[in-house]
Amino acid sequence: MRWIVASSVFLFAAANVAVAQQSSSAPAQMSGNDQKTSAGRTQPAPESSGILDRDKYPFAVAVKMLGAPVGSPQATLVPSISQAIQLSAGSAASDPAALQSAYHPPVVLHRDVVLSAVQQAALAEGEEAKATPTVSTIGKDGRVLFTYGVGLPTIICAPLRVCTVELEPGEKIMGEPEIGDSTRWEIVPASSGSGDLVTPILVIKPHAEGLDTNLVVTTDKRTYYLRLISKPSEYIARTAFTYKDDEDKLWQQYLQQQAERTAQAQAKTVVVSLAGDSLDRLNFKYDIVGGSPSIRPIRVIDDGVKTYITMPDAARSRELPALVVESTNLKGEKGQEIVNYRVKDNIYIVDRLFDRGALLLGIGKKADRVEIRRQATVAGGR
Repeated sequence: MRWIVASSVFLFAAANVAVAQQSSSAPAQMSGNDQKTSAGRTQPAPESSGILDRDKYPFAVAVKMLGAPVGSPQATLVPSISQAIQLSAGSAASDPAALQSAYHPPVVLHRDVVLSAVQQAALAEGEEAKATPTVSTIGKDGRVLFTYGVGLPTIICAPLRVCTVELEPGEKIMGEPEIGDSTRWEIVPASSGSGDLVTPILVIKPHAEGLDTNLVVTTDKRTYYLRLISKPSEYIARTAFTYKDDEDKLWQQYLQQQAERTAQAQAKTVVVSLAGDSLDRLNFKYDIVGGSPSIRPIRVIDDGVKTYITMPDAARSRELPALVVESTNLKGEKGQEIVNYRVKDNIYIVDRLFDRGALLLGIGKKADRVEIRRQATVAGGR
């Protein structure tokens, strides 16, 4: 309403200036109100005090025009000062058509924006996502746990109480959280733990009850969208999250390790059958370093004569890497050489022993390389 009051004051001042200018420039003439003295001189009428006549200049009408409710013809445009004075002083003040034609310039006041069908559909989907029920559980340490990515978690706080929101250990907050009501809510950072497992914590305090806003927290792993409400006395002291993606990764790692253990057991059985009567001479002490999982051997065994390199089952349907071993010539110079070997199923059978070897897939510096090292040196340096 400040602009209404300012406009009416400006109208009043402009009208006063106009009256004053007219009074100063008008020629001295005897009006009907002038009186002659006994000496025949003309006595001018008393000077005006400079205050405009309310009957002649109905400022209440002009103010009403400026403060008309949104949607009415009088409120869709802002009137100019001179035209408003003319209309308020004349009979046109009661004529809506005259009022409408005199408004200038056309400044449209909007209280809302009309949405298209696509925008309304997107808004409905967003509201539906926010309305998705959030299932919370209680942890062993008393924390209320929300599943990240399911619904919109609601943090309930109270004045004169502290609420905490714990993020994933090792997660790093990328910037100051954004909150819808930064005046009546206070967000303070904290942490617990040390090293790579520091747990970021948000300390939340409302300054009043009955508040409802939202909070966005960005980290190096994900973005948190939270709803904050304040109650007179009820509050949740500690809130944290469970992460479905992390659970899926743990299961994948477990199943992969289980498959590797099974493959190693099968490989051992196959190697034992290949080694025949030399079972007591089997050596399992090899180190396998580097390379991608698709070409990294599951196990390397030798029987004192031959070396058996068991590859993962996935290697059967992929390009196999080449095997090279380190060797020393008569001059004592070390180099690499390709050795004779054959592949049965997913097992490399090498017709010799070696201390250091490598599986190579590709050429040059970009080649995928797996190092194979025998823990006990082969007699004779082979």
